[in-house]
Amino acid sequence: WYQRRVRGNGFFLFLKKLLLYVVQLMLKFFKSMEPKRELVPLEKISHNIKLALEKCEPDMIKYEKFAVLICTGSFSPVHVMHLQIFKLARKFLESKNIHVVGGFISPSHDRYVSNKLLKDAIRAEHRIKMCQLVCAQEDWLDVSTWECAQPGFTNFPSVVRFHGSVLASHFPDINIELYYVCGADLAVNCFLNRGLGGLKVITVRRHGVDNSDVDELIRTGVDGYFYVVESDSLIPVSSTEIRRRVKSKEPLDDLMNKEASDYLRKIV
Repeated sequence: WYQRRVRGNGFFLFLKKLLLYVVQLMLKFFKSMEPKRELVPLEKISHNIKLALEKCEPDMIKYEKFAVLICTGSFSPVHVMHLQIFKLARKFLESKNIHVVGGFISPSHDRYVSNKLLKDAIRAEHRIKMCQLVCAQEDWLDVSTWECAQPGFTNFPSVVRFHGSVLASHFPDINIELYYVCGADLAVNCFLNRGLGGLKVITVRRHGVDNSDVDELIRTGVDGYFYVVESDSLIPVSSTEIRRRVKSKEPLDDLMNKEASDYLRKIV
């Protein structure tokens, strides 16, 4: 009886250690899956909020409205139209007396880009670097690498919600909203005229372009959550055309930031 009891206690001790080991492994796994908020740069946003508040009357600060823009996509490579879309969206919001204090370029995960572009895909590290070269010349734009750092593809609504949660946790006392900025095609294909689960959307299109689908989105959209900005100055640029020019060694001056285009030529 005593020997059976000893053997039984030994088995339970082994089982206890095994369970403890499994729990430790699970905790380590879940910790590795936690969102890495440090991949979302906030320095420019913090600086611009400070500058804006310094210009406000103390008793009016609580009434001030702030906004941050975010745009997702392959950015393979980033080009002048991407920057134009950001600046047109910022100008639109500022016309409504909203302080635009920042903007995120969020390049897509390699898995998505490789499936989409196949042999023409550019690795995330290079796409990020080109975006950083562009943002280095802007005092309000920055590159978020969170989406690229995920274990796999993350759909853009989840990317937007995550960045919204980061802003809310870092600036709890600031009336700041996140706006998703995109082209007309994405807005139509994904029916973004009703916003993104409570988040706001700005779509940019060229003035005068015949796009009855966008007109229908405007007609049926939710007021206050979906905005369409039209511009005569929007220059249509295709990443496909850029990749073609690189292969044929044609100039890229009219399509890309010089530092980014120089970098692109080095890696292809």
